[in-house]
Amino acid sequence: MVAFLTSGLLSVAFISGDRVRANWANEDSEERSIRNAWASKLFLFGVPNLGL
Repeated sequence: MVAFLTSGLLSVAFISGDRVRANWANEDSEERSIRNAWASKLFLFGVPNLGL
């Protein structure tokens, strides 16, 4: 569950649309791609752990 929560936080799944637009305007594409890569890796790490 920790991997899913961290992935959700990194992928900005738990914030409102206004906050997402503000973050999108203030960060560069390199930071965004690194953050999304980490979110994807953590999500994929958490998937097999759901089967327990």
